[in-house]
Amino acid sequence: MFQLAESLGFSSVLATVSAGIMLSGEFSHAIKEDHYRESLSGFWGVAEPSLLSLLFLLIGIEATEYFEWNNWFLAILFLFAGIAIRFFIVGGTFKLLDRKKHEAIWKKSLLISWSGIRGSMSVFLLLQLGTMTEVGAADELISLSFSVVILSLIVQSLGIHPLSKLLDSK
Repeated sequence: MFQLAESLGFSSVLATVSAGIMLSGEFSHAIKEDHYRESLSGFWGVAEPSLLSLLFLLIGIEATEYFEWNNWFLAILFLFAGIAIRFFIVGGTFKLLDRKKHEAIWKKSLLISWSGIRGSMSVFLLLQLGTMTEVGAADELISLSFSVVILSLIVQSLGIHPLSKLLDSK
């Protein structure tokens, strides 16, 4: 569908999404729906980690030219500001949606906030910004973003297990 739509001058993304919706509708009427769903689940179980690995490999290749940056304090500040903002948004959402008084809301909010998004999409978008602007115009922003993402991968990934154990013991 992607290639056919592309060659006809239509939106290839919308054609692919439409094909997925049509297949989903057909699978729901099929006798072997469970078999199809299981096959799709198996496919995405392989495709998702492969695509993420490729994305992070490409980010690592691109990031090397932006690591000659000396403002790591600012990157650390942005990392923890992002976690704090995420904590207040997640905690506020829990409070709004869960009318009961739970003492563990802050624990859940902290754990979700700490294990949050690592920034692969933001780095991808910033790399696109870097290709659309003049040479060097977005370098400072891209360097800061790469630094925050790398810190996030290291600090949050290494800290999630100890944090969950600490919150579980309280």
